[in-house]
Amino acid sequence: MKGCRGMAARSAVCGVLAGVTVAACAMTPSSALADPSTAFTAAEVLVVGGTGKSVPSEAMMHALYEQGLFTDPDPTGVQYPAQLWPIQGKLTLDESVAVGVANLDSALVDVDGPVTVVGLSQGAVVVNYEKRALMAQPDPPTDISFVTIGDPTNSDGGLLAKLPHVHIPILDATIPRAPVETPYDTTEIVHEYDGYADFPDNPLNLLADLNALAGVIYLHPNKGGVDLNDPRNVVTSSTNSLGGTTTHILVPTDELPLTRPLRALGVPDAAVDALDKPLRKIINTGYAGERPGRKAPRSGLGSTPGHRSSEPARRPGSATAHSRPRTVG
Repeated sequence: MKGCRGMAARSAVCGVLAGVTVAACAMTPSSALADPSTAFTAAEVLVVGGTGKSVPSEAMMHALYEQGLFTDPDPTGVQYPAQLWPIQGKLTLDESVAVGVANLDSALVDVDGPVTVVGLSQGAVVVNYEKRALMAQPDPPTDISFVTIGDPTNSDGGLLAKLPHVHIPILDATIPRAPVETPYDTTEIVHEYDGYADFPDNPLNLLADLNALAGVIYLHPNKGGVDLNDPRNVVTSSTNSLGGTTTHILVPTDELPLTRPLRALGVPDAAVDALDKPLRKIINTGYAGERPGRKAPRSGLGSTPGHRSSEPARRPGSATAHSRPRTVG
């Protein structure tokens, strides 16, 4: 009977996760990086926006450049529907992503030289499907690197990566497969407790689940600054059999999303901070591996975390000029 109750609890949690899957790309995540010294060098930069951002705005792409995500002062926005029926627009997730992959693929064909592709939220889903498309080519290009922000499919915390690969007919939404191995370097930038990109490893920790769901509201669409050189960042990296290195940067969140409504209601910060401290300890037990302010437990949940980098994110030079971003698609 006890085992049956455990199975029922797990089934209930999985049902809840499947129910919110269609919304996992419905918001555009944080896109500002605070330290311009952490730019990623490439001759060309392509930016794929999140849901509702059919064409990445000039302001958003300029902010990415100004804050140091890349050194190209003239990034190109990749146009695609960026829709998510029934939440945003008439196209389903699968239809929207398919157009995004086709347009991104065409944009890459037109690039001569090194290129960095930046994907935000649903744009990151497009990026990951594009990787599969590239690997299916007989002679795929080599001078490509990828950066994702708030990727719900990232293998180290992404909500969609934790769900089985299934198709939901009524929504025409397919849970993506696990990321395919590629020779391309990828940098994943994730806000701690963003429920789409940093979902708990143990979904039976209901407090951690609630905090992550609050993170969907307060963190995923947030455009606040992210400092890639913050010493509290948890940076892990792994290299696959094809030579591609994935660097995962977990950026700390100072205030628990779960208690943010209390702050909005005027509860003094000192009182909420005092509440956050014990809650954070409980919430973090729902996560495996190292967390900001907490080393990896001796015996934790899930798999062993990747190699912990002792160096900050890359520090190539930065450009100074700025010109009008372009759009393709």
